[in-house]
Amino acid sequence: METAKLYEIDRLSDCDANNLAESRRVLLALHRESLNAVDDCAKLLEHVGVLFGQTCKYDKYQQQLDEWLKTQSGEPAQHVKFLEQATLIGKREGHDVIANAKRALESGNAVIARTYLVLRLGRDFLFGLSDLLRLRLTSMLGYLRIQVETAAILTLISSDSAMAVDWLNTADLKRGTEFYKKHHQRIIKKLKELSLHRYYEQGSSMALHSRVLGVASGIMIGKQIGSPGTVRLTYQEIDDHVILLLWFCVYLRAHKEIIDALPQALPELDFDQIEVWRFEQLVESLWATLRPLYKAKRQKRSGVA
Repeated sequence: METAKLYEIDRLSDCDANNLAESRRVLLALHRESLNAVDDCAKLLEHVGVLFGQTCKYDKYQQQLDEWLKTQSGEPAQHVKFLEQATLIGKREGHDVIANAKRALESGNAVIARTYLVLRLGRDFLFGLSDLLRLRLTSMLGYLRIQVETAAILTLISSDSAMAVDWLNTADLKRGTEFYKKHHQRIIKKLKELSLHRYYEQGSSMALHSRVLGVASGIMIGKQIGSPGTVRLTYQEIDDHVILLLWFCVYLRAHKEIIDALPQALPELDFDQIEVWRFEQLVESLWATLRPLYKAKRQKRSGVA
């Protein structure tokens, strides 16, 4: 079995490992609590997920649905599908068992969908951050786009539980297309209301569509290290300590703004009892460190003394 040859994937792995170690060193040198801010955000998102699991009342909704299913003959799955697709017209006098069962099903689905989405916030925060530390700006911004979209969908489902089943069914390609057509404009509107739309657009331009911004950084770095007359697209997209800190600050501030939106998405939780102040202070401290460094960099570039 051949083991001595150095493959391109080996070069990429080596580049990633070196960049990860160097990025950690640089960030800690620029701000000694930079990585603590990452830890605080990750633990905060995890804590929110745990608290939601404790307060979401999923068992209550499931019990209400089960009680109705016990009164029906035939396959329970068919009755659940009927409830998901049924459009109730008018309002019955007294106790409407079908409406109550449908409401319980939608509320339960909303809990499931929001649970998955909260878990995704925590996982994708670390996915995007790890790519940034490997100096992969494009993929980091792609994750950030997904993060803000996740926050918007979370918020919409909290006030429209019927949307949850549409989202849960997007594993099917046709259902996914239907979800996009039905809810895309609502998601965009919510992103703007939450002041998260700029991250969505930036991620679209650099990461999720094949546009020139997705290669610009790598090409520019390639010009600096390549031979004259060659065009090279490098693995890494950041080669400057200040620019690394800039994008690190942008990424953390975006997640601070996502966390600010969570009370709308998870109204079951008392966010006054969740300590977010330390993370907020660390984000502000990082920006305070960045500003003079970035100002000096711009002045040097423009030739201003």
